[in-house]
Amino acid sequence: LGRRPSTAPQLPKVRTTASDQRDPKHSYRCGSVRMRLRAAFTPSQPLTDRRVFSGRTEILNGLIRAIEERRLHVVLYGERGLGKTSVLHVLAHAARDARYLVLYVSCGAASNFDEVFRSVAGHIPMLFHSGIGPTSPDAEKGKTLADLLPAGPISARIASDMLAKVVGTRVIVVLDEFDRCESAAFRLSVAELLKNLSDCSVRVQRVIAGVAHNLAELIVHIPSIQRNLYALQLPRMDAGEVRQLVKNGEEVSSLKFDDVVTAAVINVSNGFPYLASLLSHN
Repeated sequence: LGRRPSTAPQLPKVRTTASDQRDPKHSYRCGSVRMRLRAAFTPSQPLTDRRVFSGRTEILNGLIRAIEERRLHVVLYGERGLGKTSVLHVLAHAARDARYLVLYVSCGAASNFDEVFRSVAGHIPMLFHSGIGPTSPDAEKGKTLADLLPAGPISARIASDMLAKVVGTRVIVVLDEFDRCESAAFRLSVAELLKNLSDCSVRVQRVIAGVAHNLAELIVHIPSIQRNLYALQLPRMDAGEVRQLVKNGEEVSSLKFDDVVTAAVINVSNGFPYLASLLSHN
């Protein structure tokens, strides 16, 4: 009784729940629009929603043809902020729609061949091994190719011999952020594996992506490997592609960008989808 009302400032509160729903206890103006806007423009994360993916159509067609028709391994490189990971995600969606088994590995500075290959083998079910029947006890127990690997270090030869036994499916192994790998031995083993897989007509293909100004910065030079690769330097987006990026975001967020704002995004982003998404978000 007789207390004065508290004059302490109200602390900021999180305005949406962890399930991406508006908290009814903390309603605020344009809350649902903000949520849709965050879903439409995600500059800090690669795109996972194909509805907001724009441009790169010819690039994706080229990547798909290289994988599907020519059975090549793919190397995608270029500057930071060009959306290489987003392109990989859309490519992976298309491959999964065609029932490819797509395995994604994000490389790090300490990545080594043995660790990466064991991780890949651990995601390939044993029922796709040519020497093991689909009704065998091991296949029915859900075992993987990793259960067949020897205890010692895995070499490129051991890896290619194992993958040569894959039947009944096609496998795409994505090695993203390959430029972060500091081990020369790892890069050499990956290059040797690419060559071995091509020589044996294996049903496994690699897609490698990373920051680089040319192919030699990313892949160890093995002269005979060039004919087994589809190497593509991802260019900056043109004005039409950036305009489509904004338009896709308009449709998802139900917002309308003024023409002068769209023009500013095109000019300032300079062809980088990361900057275009960041400017549109803000």
